[in-house]
Amino acid sequence: GINYGGLKLSATHYRSFFTNYLYLAHTGLSRAGGFLVKEWRASDTEIRGWELMGSYTYAWSTDGHVAFNAFADLVKNRNTSDDSMRKWAEGDFMPNLPTSRYGWAVAFRYKKFAGNANFDRYLKQRYLGKNINLEPAMPSYSLLAAQLGYQVRIKRYEMRYFISGNNLLNVEARPQNSILKYLAPLPGRNISIGVKLSTPYPASSAGAAPY
Repeated sequence: GINYGGLKLSATHYRSFFTNYLYLAHTGLSRAGGFLVKEWRASDTEIRGWELMGSYTYAWSTDGHVAFNAFADLVKNRNTSDDSMRKWAEGDFMPNLPTSRYGWAVAFRYKKFAGNANFDRYLKQRYLGKNINLEPAMPSYSLLAAQLGYQVRIKRYEMRYFISGNNLLNVEARPQNSILKYLAPLPGRNISIGVKLSTPYPASSAGAAPY
């Protein structure tokens, strides 16, 4: 990685080998209503990928700055077990694992105002496992979230008024690694308005300086 002025760039490649990696596997049984019966199993697995990050911060005063961030997470897993039965039942890749994704974010602060916006794009899973049959790939989706706040300080208390929203695009999002992906997606568009009260500094005792 590099860090030059307000610019930061980094790239990380990882490759991890797990012995007896725990995962949920299909037993071939089902209950009333079509609910599949699964059990915890353990097997050797390799997980590898790339983490790419970039950010730039521009400050025009001590109480004013804006920051831009971008990232990409590329992940792949592989069954490294010699168990032929496991390869037949679960395939060459582990089922129900997170998908690759990329996104960006912007955040700012100006005096008593602060805000941020985040966009994440989750890709369709390319490396599918099996539950006897091939694991279905959930559709790709994008999540957009934003927040705006105003902060005031009263003595040693901080009061922050905020409005925030999640899944602002109101998309149907079913994460590949969610055990409830077939029953329910993530929550749709939701807006929150609130006040947060906090004490950043504890009351100092006699002769003791605050943190």
